[in-house]
Amino acid sequence: MSRSLALLFRIGRKKQPAIDLTASMSVLVIKPCSIGDVLLATPLFRALRVALPNSTLALAVGTWSKVAVANNPAIDEIIDCGEIGTPRKYEFGAYLALAGRLRSRAFDVAFVADRSPMMTLLPLLAGIPIRIGLDSKGRGFSLTTKVPVSEVRHETEIYLDVARHAGISADDVSPKFHPAPDDVVTAERVLEEWGLRGGALLVVAPGGGSNPGGSNPSKRWDPACFAETADRLQDGLGTRTVIVGQESDAGPAWEMRNLMRHDAVNLVGQTSFGQLGAILTFASVFLGNDSAPSHLAAAVGTPTVTVFLGTSLNQYRPLAPAAVAVLAGDNRETISDVVEAVKGLIEKWGVAGSGMRSDAGS
Repeated sequence: MSRSLALLFRIGRKKQPAIDLTASMSVLVIKPCSIGDVLLATPLFRALRVALPNSTLALAVGTWSKVAVANNPAIDEIIDCGEIGTPRKYEFGAYLALAGRLRSRAFDVAFVADRSPMMTLLPLLAGIPIRIGLDSKGRGFSLTTKVPVSEVRHETEIYLDVARHAGISADDVSPKFHPAPDDVVTAERVLEEWGLRGGALLVVAPGGGSNPGGSNPSKRWDPACFAETADRLQDGLGTRTVIVGQESDAGPAWEMRNLMRHDAVNLVGQTSFGQLGAILTFASVFLGNDSAPSHLAAAVGTPTVTVFLGTSLNQYRPLAPAAVAVLAGDNRETISDVVEAVKGLIEKWGVAGSGMRSDAGS
């Protein structure tokens, strides 16, 4: 279907019009999923807010992923688009209903940070006159300004190209997440209850790779490797370990905890996304797979080590100043590299997380 539509648009294609952005506009950004990718898109939201300070900025995002932008000061409104745009199949009627909801809002311009032809078509169906977005392999056929996609570049840079093609300066690539005040209070209480305030705190997420579209266990480092890494760090640096994740991560979390020689606190399934973000601000270092918690840690300013197996390090690694990515070959041979990466971050950035870091709130 998308190929047929693309052919029709090519037949009647005109030269891309000049983009005329004014100081006060009604702006829609479309970025439905996933949580990690939405966090990687936060520099785009910030660039648009800086360039269009008097405009209203709404974000169409999936129910699963909207936690990534709760309390984000760049966004005026979150439009929950349910499962639309996620890898899971959704009803075409729901898709048309969403287009109708957006049409009723009479947006002036749409920025589409998604490769799906259904997402690039959405602002046309919503009657939005200026449509700027990604054009990957011709899937942005219905856009008024098509932004070519190079898959070898980092996702954040690709998303920022959407702003750059509109003449907007976009140089800051650091992700940002803003825990709510209540989440900070909860984080402080949890850490006090477990006696984890002060000293070197290592937060580990051995799971990940799960979202509404399915599960990808190939992204996960062996829980035994996480266990040995945590034990070595406790032997050498006296770190204390907290294991985190969502309920679907219970399996690898239990396995890691069971294999450790030292004690560890298991908080898997016991925190909301915002509460986890707040807890991470108190950590010395975060360690995890290429998954939402790694991007969350980087987005709150926590020194972060991310282990990559089945995904591209160059395309998806956190771009925060205190973030390191390690490409895992043979699992056990990589342990020493991960241990050294964590030690290096602690040496550079200090032992104790200070709660709400100053670079996480801007």
